[in-house]
Amino acid sequence: MSAFALNIESDFAVEGGEARVTVESSGADLGTISLYAGLGEPIEIIDPEALGEDEVVAMDEEGMNTFLSSMDPTSILSNLSEAGVTDEVLGTLVGSLMGGGAAPEEPAA
Repeated sequence: MSAFALNIESDFAVEGGEARVTVESSGADLGTISLYAGLGEPIEIIDPEALGEDEVVAMDEEGMNTFLSSMDPTSILSNLSEAGVTDEVLGTLVGSLMGGGAAPEEPAA
């Protein structure tokens, strides 16, 4: 049985870079994965005071409670179902939202 080795090379700077991982056996490269990273578009930080009446700041407990009380769970569950979420996952989600969570499954005998 041959010995395998991982050869890891990286070249990163503040603006991004590359990492390469090569699997070697008996001096031969069997495969290489290269990962690249770079700076993306900058994000805009929103001033909570500048938000409109229909926008909610998650750190505002009163605003979040008002938002949550206005949500229609039937519509949300219907959309999740249409998106392909299984009935099992939906049941777990409903149980969690109702405060009880899903009952743990018994391990197979």
